[in-house]
Amino acid sequence: MNKDDIQTVFERCALGHIGESFAYKLWIQGFGDEVEEEILEDFLLSFDYRDESSIFVHEFLYHFATFKIVRKSFLEGIGNG
Repeated sequence: MNKDDIQTVFERCALGHIGESFAYKLWIQGFGDEVEEEILEDFLLSFDYRDESSIFVHEFLYHFATFKIVRKSFLEGIGNG
């Protein structure tokens, strides 16, 4: 994903205001090369960002990495169940 794709996902999740701040910062770190839109969208819909003024990109990336691990474990569990 490029910067605009990342911003679009934030907008689809009604978080365009956060995407405006984060899209470039995430893209420049190579975030879009590692992530599918579906996973980012699942993450954004799962977390509450009401107090978005206090979150930093590195915190966002930490929570996202944790989410990806849990999501993968969950999906693998469904496949084996």
